[in-house]
Amino acid sequence: MKEGKFILKGGEIGKAVVPGNSAESLLFQVIGDDPDFAMPPEGQGRKLTPEEVALIRTWIDQGAHFPANDSPEPAPTEHWA
Repeated sequence: MKEGKFILKGGEIGKAVVPGNSAESLLFQVIGDDPDFAMPPEGQGRKLTPEEVALIRTWIDQGAHFPANDSPEPAPTEHWA
């Protein structure tokens, strides 16, 4: 499995990204305006700008394609997300 595809695999609460459907994608839900389900947690980073959120929504809605040479962070499990 290409590293970028891990985001499509999903976890305990569902798929982070549903290609072609940002509304069903957990990633988009947590970066949106829902105060009960917002990331990053308060005090742990800056909220994305509306422009950044729009770019992610567009990327998901257009199929969430990854570069062929995509690779994860050295230790992605150590990230707050």
